[in-house]
Amino acid sequence: MSAARSFTVTFITPHQQTLAGGVYSIHQFARHLTAVMNVNLLVLTGETQPLPGVCVRSCQQLTAETVPDADAVVLYVNAQDSGDFFDLPDAKGERLLLFQGYSERGSERVRSRLRLGLRVLAVSTWLVEEARRLGSRPTHTPYGLDRSIFFPGPPTTSRAPVVSMMCSPVEWKGMADGIAALAEVKQARPDVELRLFGRRPPEDLPCTFLTRASREEVAELLRDSAVFVCPSWEEGFGMPGLEALACGTALATTDTKGSRDYAQDGETALVSPPRSPELLAQNVLRLLDDLELRRSLCERGIELAQTRFQDWGRAAEVMGRALEGERSH
Repeated sequence: MSAARSFTVTFITPHQQTLAGGVYSIHQFARHLTAVMNVNLLVLTGETQPLPGVCVRSCQQLTAETVPDADAVVLYVNAQDSGDFFDLPDAKGERLLLFQGYSERGSERVRSRLRLGLRVLAVSTWLVEEARRLGSRPTHTPYGLDRSIFFPGPPTTSRAPVVSMMCSPVEWKGMADGIAALAEVKQARPDVELRLFGRRPPEDLPCTFLTRASREEVAELLRDSAVFVCPSWEEGFGMPGLEALACGTALATTDTKGSRDYAQDGETALVSPPRSPELLAQNVLRLLDDLELRRSLCERGIELAQTRFQDWGRAAEVMGRALEGERSH
């Protein structure tokens, strides 16, 4: 990328509720790109929040009047209301799609947009393959990792039998499967402490619950945990799983497709099929009972997180090159 600020990009975000992983990543890309280019952020719903160096403004409808002139304009591909995005004049910039996942599994809205043949910024290897299969021109623009927050804690062999999980009301996040798996774990190992976080606690599972935890609080929880559980049916990437590895936490995850970039069964994690809570519970119990397995997976997980994934500044450099037209695929 050129050091001069001769390039301008406009990102479009659904909101600025930073607990959402997709919105958090848009924030990170936008904030770090300000070192080398001009960055606009249009917020479709809710209140706006300032971002250092970024021109942030509310934009309830995408039109030629509301979208500023730029060299590139990036829409998250699963936006429910894209307004006139696909008919914007050339002065608004090359139209690109940010592909972070389907949100609604198999969404025809997403599929139809990927069939338009536009350039696509895809955050995982699986999404690169998916975009290409549907006729887009994808570039892999992987997420970064905030190493100042997500770093290893005590050795896994010295950790108490704490199992953590994120709770989400979205069906495909697999919360019901995760709760069923954790109930089996608790029955087999009454000494296990369950610590969950999210918007609201499950009704029928005794646990400690963090409501709307900050990323720092999540990282602290992960460093206290022996095992982190991800029960999703599908993820575009699945940032919490990578963050767990970075914190030295053993990962029991379903095969979410996006997690294949970091969750390799028997190498960095134990992986089970989606919607199989019994198998997920078995993997959690294996990790709790087999300290040598847990140690080896955690060591390799930390190494992968530290070597394969860069910080957000470096990730933004990859994004910047893609925006300016340099293709890695």
